Amino acid sequence: EVTAVCDSNRNNLDRFVNGPWKWAGWLPESSEFVRRHKPDHRIKKIYTDYNEAAEDRTIDAVSICLPDVFHPSAAVAMLGQKKHVLIEKPMAGSVQGCVEIISAARAANVKLQVAHMWRFHPEIKFIKQAVDSGKLGKIVKTKGYAVYIRSAPSGWFLQKKYAVGGALLSVGIHAIDTARYFLNDPAARSVYAKVDTVYGDYDIDDFAVVVVEFSNGTVSIIESGQNHPYADGPEACTQLFGTKGYARVFPSEVQYKIGGRWGCFKPDRQEPHIYPKMFQDEVDHFVDCILHDKEPVVDGETAMENVRIVEAAYRSSREGKLIKLG
Repeated sequence: EVTAVCDSNRNNLDRFVNGPWKWAGWLPESSEFVRRHKPDHRIKKIYTDYNEAAEDRTIDAVSICLPDVFHPSAAVAMLGQKKHVLIEKPMAGSVQGCVEIISAARAANVKLQVAHMWRFHPEIKFIKQAVDSGKLGKIVKTKGYAVYIRSAPSGWFLQKKYAVGGALLSVGIHAIDTARYFLNDPAARSVYAKVDTVYGDYDIDDFAVVVVEFSNGTVSIIESGQNHPYADGPEACTQLFGTKGYARVFPSEVQYKIGGRWGCFKPDRQEPHIYPKMFQDEVDHFVDCILHDKEPVVDGETAMENVRIVEAAYRSSREGKLIKLG
């Protein structure tokens, strides 16, 4: 059985009821959701406290989509009751929070997956195959973007007491994860960043430029923010510069030499940037890992490295220096 621990995003409910498993219940963020959606026949039970859901022994797995500040406490509560957990990114607002979640998952011997959904986009997979084939040679540099153009999220995302960080932690982490996915998830060696609030009246960051040197020698430039007048690409747009070729996702293409001449290759079918099926595929993968004892494509350790980079970026900006991570 599956239950979602979420806010009032109706799409999260739809993703979990569209699968070969039994739906157990829903834990909304607010009573407003209860008032509007309780008549829905698909919702068999509504919890008002995640601890109540954690103690329900009829539930095998949960999806945690709460404000970021609650991720560690909610995840540890669920894992402590031996429930498999799919948790929204960022996994936690700090490395320490990630460590607590990973330790609880190991102790319970259950599956822990973090929802970095761009890895399930077909065009991301297209570029990943090109990188893995060696056609681009060694990747020496990447550029990635996660910027809201002339817009920003609303609600708790703009309140540091709930979001923990700002745009860098909320969406910049997508650009970081996408780059690491293309590079086979290397650890960061050093981080230098400038993070600031320049576009709005709130206590979270809306501007960040981050330079990461990875353990494999690749250097990645990450830009994140909100309310910017322009950006070089949409969320998770990434460029890869190799010794033999070039690739870009959104719009997606690969360039390399064949027979001494440069060619440009694109996916047979270009999907929408916000590809709805990637969210469903992410949930399907989580359930498949549970049913067939597989390791999730984004496990706790992989996601923690993303948070470690973000944490180092905030520190670098505060202290005005390069942060060496090992």
